[in-house]
Parts: sequence; C-alpha cells; structure tokens
Amino acid sequence: MPLQKQHLPTLYEIAKDAYHKGITKSAAAKEISRHGGIKVTTANDLVRNLGHMIKAEPYRRRLASAVTEYFLEAIQKDFGNVGLANALTALWGHIEYYEERANVNNLTDRLIHQRFQDALDAGKATS
Repeated sequence: MPLQKQHLPTLYEIAKDAYHKGITKSAAAKEISRHGGIKVTTANDLVRNLGHMIKAEPYRRRLASAVTEYFLEAIQKDFGNVGLANALTALWGHIEYYEERANVNNLTDRLIHQRFQDALDAGKATS
C-alpha cells in the first residue's frame, strides 16, 4: 500500500523520536511500517533520511515528493531556519547523488529545493 499523506505527521514524529534516541531506528521503522502500512525497508529509509536531513548529510534513498515536502516543512517548524537550511543541504546532496547515479535530471526534487530555498532566503532578507 502506498504511503498516505494523512499518515505523514505521525510517521515524522516517530522518525524524529529515533533521531532524538527516544527509540531505536529499528523500532521506529517497525512502528512506521505498522502505522503507515508500508514495507519496513521503506520505513527504514524514512527514518534514515530524516536523520540525514536534520544533520545536513546527503542521503541516497529517494523519498516521495510529498514526504520530502512534509519533512522540510516539519523540520523548519521544529528546528527553525537553521534546521531547514540543513535539510536543504541534505536534499541538494541527494539530488547531486541521484542525478549522477541515474544519469537523469531530478526536476521534481530540484523544484522542491528551489521553492524552499527561495522561502528561506526571503525570510532571511526580512530578518
């Protein structure tokens, strides 16, 4: 079953709990899988990628566009503009990795990155 948008807030909170060491990554993936009705391997990707985004580390596994957007919005809400900047650094690293590896132009992720980067830049200009 594909990931449902209405599950994203809960899945994000579970993955964030693993980042904060409230639960193990493995336990978080299992809980996400149960709650979201997705494969444990996909849930592992969500947990791992969120951690990479928070730490500004490029990630390799693709996220659905809706997940990427939700994670960026939630990270900004929880970690502020610094957190969003970290997440955008991670996303850009993912874009570069994926485009090199797959020999494609990842337009969807590029557009998401640009939209959030523009909003972040506009926010910095008014601060």
